[in-house]
Amino acid sequence: MAYTDKKIKRVVLYTRVSSKIQIPGFSLDNQKDKLLEEVRSKKYTVVEHFEDAGISGKNTKIRPAFNRMMKLVAEKSKSNDSIDAILVYKLSRFSRSLRDLANNLDILKEHDCHLISVDDGQSTLGKQNRAFMLMLGIFAEMERENIVDNAKDGMRKGALSGHWMGGVAPYGFKTVPKINNDTSTLAINEDEAKYVRIIFDMYAKGQGYSRIVRHLNDVLNIKTRKGNLFNYSLIQQMLDNPVYAGKIRYNRYEEWNRDLEENERKRKKSDKIVIVEGKHEAIIDTETWENVRSEREKRGGQRKKKRDGKHLLSGKVLCPQCGTPMVSNSSQRTNKDGTKVNNFYYMCGKYNNTRKCKPNLIRKDIVDEQFKTAMFEIAKSPKLHDIIAEKLNKSLDIEEHQEVIERCEKEIEEYLRQEQKYKDEFIQNRKGQGIFSDEELRENIMELQRMIEKNKQLIKTNQSRITIKENDFKISEDISKLMQNFEAIFEASELELQRELIKYLVHSIEVHDSKNNIERSQIKSMKLQFNGDEIATLGFENEDNENVLLKDGAVNRIISNGKNL
Repeated sequence: MAYTDKKIKRVVLYTRVSSKIQIPGFSLDNQKDKLLEEVRSKKYTVVEHFEDAGISGKNTKIRPAFNRMMKLVAEKSKSNDSIDAILVYKLSRFSRSLRDLANNLDILKEHDCHLISVDDGQSTLGKQNRAFMLMLGIFAEMERENIVDNAKDGMRKGALSGHWMGGVAPYGFKTVPKINNDTSTLAINEDEAKYVRIIFDMYAKGQGYSRIVRHLNDVLNIKTRKGNLFNYSLIQQMLDNPVYAGKIRYNRYEEWNRDLEENERKRKKSDKIVIVEGKHEAIIDTETWENVRSEREKRGGQRKKKRDGKHLLSGKVLCPQCGTPMVSNSSQRTNKDGTKVNNFYYMCGKYNNTRKCKPNLIRKDIVDEQFKTAMFEIAKSPKLHDIIAEKLNKSLDIEEHQEVIERCEKEIEEYLRQEQKYKDEFIQNRKGQGIFSDEELRENIMELQRMIEKNKQLIKTNQSRITIKENDFKISEDISKLMQNFEAIFEASELELQRELIKYLVHSIEVHDSKNNIERSQIKSMKLQFNGDEIATLGFENEDNENVLLKDGAVNRIISNGKNL
């Protein structure tokens, strides 16, 4: 029996709403009732019911129930209790994207499963019905675009009239529930608003981020809604948000980049931001808001970072107290003769951002020099090179991809032989000796061509993966060769290349937890990595916990898998 004429017995039900608000006629219960009526009428057997609530129809990749359903269809197709069809109330419940619909119809056909849209009265049963189904998909996509455009127009009009257009209420506010389908509004959350006033007042009086963050975290001992510490970024966002002055800001960002995957999309700031008087009560009075704006302009809007851009180990050295990666920092002093001297340090990243922990300043000159001395010595270790060689050999494991390519090539050869047989059948039909009808032959040939194309795509995919692995191997091989002459190459390289090498080879650097700045700036241990895997730990202390690196320029212990190298 051809795929298009298959008899339907076992089905799964799929229902979806794009909003958790149940719209009359499209509610989940309503959809399910309509589908069960169809089941009773046609005497189908329901295998399972899948339901996605409050999820867009644009992209099926982000629908958990949908993906579980498609996985079940695929698994069952290999057994005697395969699923014959998916039942949906309307095609728009299955997909509002034509590309998504076409791809998923291909997948269903591959697993001998049909799609039946009850309210539309359409299915993939019958030779021409797939085309009609795709036409319905075009209308569903157009409807989705209209919904999006209408929603944007509605939001813009609502924002221009001063209404809060939904989303998480800013710190200091709470959302007032909708009444009679009116637009949402904001109300002051006094438990939070009092701290908002403190933030604005402190900044307007000339106090910077550091004092504000320290006051919130250490003196007031309060947390954000998520239970985190206040940091510079959050304070900056609050000071820049006109909602606190009773205004509504709209069109701050342009559309998401549609070329990216759903979880990778990025927003771009718009140059057409709209700010209007809001319908909500302000937390900050106009005078304070204007004073803050004035201060922001004087200070250039953003906190100036004491970075010279020349720090070698930023992000690799760990704070000896809290373990947070340390960031670059510098200070300047003036000598008695008027000359200015810059001092460079690494500072705890947690302290730098939240004023929690302590600065735990580490002298750049000491730790950088120790690091280079250690790396130059370890790069000469034959045992380390043995470890790298072993990792290198494992990184070029392409056997699995080659097996897939060989299997696909054999299947293509077989499909081509079968295709030729069907073509020969056409000749037999002309002689009145054929077994299959011309229509059946065309369907069989088209199915074989589809399988050939699928295998060709698999070959391309696995060839690409082999190429990626080979390129990664070449990079790793280059690094391995570089390690054999590491000191000369490192010293001759520009800072950016040195940083790239460190990023590739160094996992983390641990220093001493000491009140003495000189002692704290000495390396305690260092972890090396290669191709993403930790390969060795370098120890810098002898049995008496004395740092030996400064004494004799030697790394005392080099450990891999608990053994000294």
